Amino acid sequence: MPTQSFQAAADSPTSLDDAWSALQRADTWEGIAGVDDVTDPTHGVDGQLTGFGFAATVSGLRYPGQAAVASASPPNEMRLELTTSEMSATIDVRLTASGETTRVQVALTVTSKSFLAGMFFPSIAAAIGRGLPTAVEDFANRLAAG
Repeated sequence: MPTQSFQAAADSPTSLDDAWSALQRADTWEGIAGVDDVTDPTHGVDGQLTGFGFAATVSGLRYPGQAAVASASPPNEMRLELTTSEMSATIDVRLTASGETTRVQVALTVTSKSFLAGMFFPSIAAAIGRGLPTAVEDFANRLAAG
């Protein structure tokens, strides 16, 4: 099945620790890879995010799905695995302290899971690629929103 990877980075006007804390709120993830309507977040006994439900809108198509934290290295790295009936994705976020701000690097890999999604994959991938830089800027600002 087709796979495509994208990367973007932005600076967040917040500390590394505050940025990490923001990653533990499911609503912070809205807007990345078309993720919207985040629901039903789950957290471990330590308060760290473990997953959430979502809907992703890509090229006008809406896909309900689940996100799970696949790995985390507080306060610097988190990987989410997202899955829908048609597509899967990984979102890798790396946070690096930079003075009074935090550098936010996002790597996104999207894979088609079905024949139908594969047919539309080039236009879906193009839309994600065009939108990711702005989405990461917005994401970096949400990390500072507290």
